[in-house]
Amino acid sequence: MKIKESFLKKYRAELMGISIIWIVLFHSSIDAPEPTFLRILWYILVSFGGGYGVDIFLILSGFGITYSRLEREAQGYNETWINYYKRRILRIIPKYLFIASMFYFLTVYSIKEFFYNLSFLNFIIDGERDFWYIITILICYLLFPIYREISKKINFRISFFLIGLTGEIVALATMVYFPESYNNLEIALWRFPCFWIGCYYGMLVFKNKMKEFYFVTGIFTVLGLILFFYYGFIRNVFMFTSPCIMFIICFFLEVFRVYKGIIGEGLRYLGKISLELYLIHVSLGVWISEYIYSKIPNDVIRLITYFLSSILLAIIVNYLFIKIMNTKIYIQR
Repeated sequence: MKIKESFLKKYRAELMGISIIWIVLFHSSIDAPEPTFLRILWYILVSFGGGYGVDIFLILSGFGITYSRLEREAQGYNETWINYYKRRILRIIPKYLFIASMFYFLTVYSIKEFFYNLSFLNFIIDGERDFWYIITILICYLLFPIYREISKKINFRISFFLIGLTGEIVALATMVYFPESYNNLEIALWRFPCFWIGCYYGMLVFKNKMKEFYFVTGIFTVLGLILFFYYGFIRNVFMFTSPCIMFIICFFLEVFRVYKGIIGEGLRYLGKISLELYLIHVSLGVWISEYIYSKIPNDVIRLITYFLSSILLAIIVNYLFIKIMNTKIYIQR
């Protein structure tokens, strides 16, 4: 891979496809197989993959939205922040409301609880993690204009450091002073820096500072390994080592030319419907698993049923929003 190229830019769709596969497998609730080798492989590809999948999604989201914004500005198209918010809302909220409404209609027993859950209060107040990622990414999108305006006025490296440090301080302060809230929100609090890492990478790639790009990736990896040896697999280990994991994946995609074959096409398609697949698998996929898994004794068949049914439903939802509601398949992030 040439130094002038960015693996995030070249393989972004494939990385999103792999990440959503990891996340779906992680949430499948299938026990690891008994043979030692397969059990180790399962933990590496599924358990750890589930942790990396979300972090990679947030990094890619930050990268995509920053690079796209800078490209538009360079072309003379200065989109208003109002229009930016409209595009973000139209991309996420209608699909969320459509899928989450069906899920809560099937699983809750009162109107009050229905709207309580739909408004994310079940996550914020009770720590229920049905759709925690959606509110997390919406907050990141809400704060992005602040980051962009700051980065215009001061060095983009300093602005990244300041907003990243602020996120870490907020997480630590919540842990110390509001432990109950921290227990509910920690899955999101420690993930916000991933988005800003992606934004920083978007700046570096757009400015063609690839040596710094790879140098920073190396620094993040070292920090992640230090944290791992001292504290084990805490959230920040996944955050700091995710860029290195992405680089390793892209190395294999490049060397074995996976991106050119049917597997590459499949990964890119899954990347394009990743929002729908995420929403489906954590809601209706869970519902399907509860009502069908007990009737399927074989773990492999159960996993295939869960995985394929989630993909099929995601494709249907994607089709509905394209053809019936005239919504684009993929609004550039």
